[in-house]
Amino acid sequence: MPLKNKFSYEAINAGADRQAIIESELRSAAKKYVHVTEPALVEAKGKTTHGNEAGATKEGKKEGKKEATKETKKKAIVHREVDVLVVGAGPTGLGAAKRLAQLNHVSWLVIDAFAEPGGLASTDTTEEGFLFDVGGHVIFSHYKYFDQCLEEALPKPDDWFTHERVSYVRSFDRWVPYPYQNNVSMLPKEQQVKALSGMIDAYTSSLLDRAAPKNFDEWIVRNMGEGLAEMFMRPYNFKVWAIEPKYMQCQWLGERVAAPDLKLAVNNVVLNKVAGNWGPNATFKFPARGGTHGIWKAVAGTLPAGKLECNTTVVGVDHAKKTVTLDNGSTIKYNKLVSTIPVDELAKILTPTIPKVVENTKGLIFSSTHVLGIGIRGVRPDRIDDKCWLYFPEPDSPFYRATIFSNYSPYNQPGKDVKLPTIRIAKSDSKVGGGAKEGPYWSLMLEVSESTVKPVNVETILEETIQGCINTGLLLPTDEIVSLYHRKFYHGYPTPSLTRDAHLAVILPELQKVDIWSRGRFGSWKYEVANQDHSFMLGVESVDNILFGVPEMTLNSPNWVNTRKNEERTLSVGSTAPAAPAVAAVRPASPTKQVARAPSPAKNAVPAKPASPTKKAPAAEDDDFDLFGSEDEEEVDAAKEALTAQRLKEYNEKKAAKPKPVAKSMVILDVKPWDDETDMKAMETSVRGIILDGLVWGTSKLVAIGYGIKKLQITAVVEDDKVGVDDLSDQIASFEDYVQSVDVASFNKL
Repeated sequence: MPLKNKFSYEAINAGADRQAIIESELRSAAKKYVHVTEPALVEAKGKTTHGNEAGATKEGKKEGKKEATKETKKKAIVHREVDVLVVGAGPTGLGAAKRLAQLNHVSWLVIDAFAEPGGLASTDTTEEGFLFDVGGHVIFSHYKYFDQCLEEALPKPDDWFTHERVSYVRSFDRWVPYPYQNNVSMLPKEQQVKALSGMIDAYTSSLLDRAAPKNFDEWIVRNMGEGLAEMFMRPYNFKVWAIEPKYMQCQWLGERVAAPDLKLAVNNVVLNKVAGNWGPNATFKFPARGGTHGIWKAVAGTLPAGKLECNTTVVGVDHAKKTVTLDNGSTIKYNKLVSTIPVDELAKILTPTIPKVVENTKGLIFSSTHVLGIGIRGVRPDRIDDKCWLYFPEPDSPFYRATIFSNYSPYNQPGKDVKLPTIRIAKSDSKVGGGAKEGPYWSLMLEVSESTVKPVNVETILEETIQGCINTGLLLPTDEIVSLYHRKFYHGYPTPSLTRDAHLAVILPELQKVDIWSRGRFGSWKYEVANQDHSFMLGVESVDNILFGVPEMTLNSPNWVNTRKNEERTLSVGSTAPAAPAVAAVRPASPTKQVARAPSPAKNAVPAKPASPTKKAPAAEDDDFDLFGSEDEEEVDAAKEALTAQRLKEYNEKKAAKPKPVAKSMVILDVKPWDDETDMKAMETSVRGIILDGLVWGTSKLVAIGYGIKKLQITAVVEDDKVGVDDLSDQIASFEDYVQSVDVASFNKL
């Protein structure tokens, strides 16, 4: 089905209109969810169980149980108080919880609207026994702390499968290895020429035009040329984002998109070779059982008892009284709030209203996501082989990505001996007789985006998806389908629009002024740090910021954390701040008090172990002796030597204990902007916002470099053992909205 490609920027930015259109599909007037995920539209041929949602089928037991739970809650309205309240038990909320549990400085609680933790990182199981994740989730990590938390939750070798990513792009009726731009050698000759010509034009243009691209589309053309833009990048990204690339910024890209290597592409075309894997997820892990949801249920299982409450929905946040109201009428008073509620939804339930937050959230853009699943009887065909996930830029399918979900784990589908009836043959929606039969089975999971400029017909999307699978060779017309699944997520992808950062620069600080840390995939709205590891660490770092004022590097410097090994935090003993006495998790309501800060080391440091009495070393045996000396002289000399040795030892110990001068250096950095329109005051504020142990900022000045452009020249004193100038320069360079480059103008030891 051809994709509609007309776009009105005014229409997409008209937040209220967008809300009305989509809400009318998803919500009834009487009931509204406010939480990490929005109400899902569930459609399945065969019943489906949703692990984190009460609106699933299998109505009888599950729905009745939840309604009974709600009734029980309503009978006993409770008013409670904690120091730190975390709303949402997805990866971000659980990251905050793990850090709060580890540090053990303040009272805290995590609440979640759904029956189980997981949020958007959850998994559904159809009645036939097929598992489908909420989108394409795999585990690859930039953080040691994240790795350790997952290893603690799932420590056994057989808890995980490790895969090498095998990905392709379906283009011109063939499978082109990923990344597409480095494997044009696999395209038909005409398309090879088109791609290489565009890449050559892009390279020559880049030598003449050094200005930064203004949007994602310019970045595509500047880096890849018109050929690749037309054949792959534009149509694919429209299918993913449900918005044209020219309305998106390019600062978010980082490691997300591989820039082409012209020499490599030409070499591969001439020699008919294929480029290897690229990217941070070239290898990845996947849980053996339970899908992605299994990870987060296991992480939640490591939390102290009583710290996580599910089936608890927030319906209001009074930031003046620092109180959240729950759907059963009870309240929880907090000192600091970590919210993973989508920030556009949070803005609507704040009391009193914060006009700047409300107005700016209307400018944030997002797309909805449909996840569709197909369970098939038969041995996985050779045409599928060991593929992981596949990309589809062309209009012969509605989906942008397909995951061979059965390849991730043998437990993602029923066992071979399970008997299931055939729902339909792929090419025909008519049922097939003959009763239930055994497997084996395999499965496909597919994703379709939706927005006001890229609408989806929910009545026909499942049929269109099956036809798309036939069109692209994923299914044969004669394949037997035994399970079908469809679920829609209102908040699917947070779009890095042209105005996103300007809106977030208002929204997040305004919320933090009233002690609300809005974090997570849609809490802080940054796709570039919205993978599972990023989302988890957004929660971890928010806690460190609340308790100790530590800068949140994942939130504020995505490119910096994405291009290094982040090993500063660990889960091991001795890596935490000094422990404070444990505080009860939930207390009766009392006047608000300040969140407990980390106790000073002077008061809580471990006392030094008393020195044990000095033992005199046994005298060394010596066969030599003085034939002419008296015994008295020998005794006097021995005593004198012992006294001298003791005094020398005491002197050396005193000298060693004396503080050594700290090695320091003074460095002058030249920070260059993109052009004469760069806000230099904002640039300097961002630079001075970098706070590190052993770093002291000094004087600064603006120095003209030509054509009306000025650079920021700033002085800093650094402790050599604590601050690396290269790392500091990288952090400054991560402010890509302002900074083009950073140079060391002067470096002197003090």
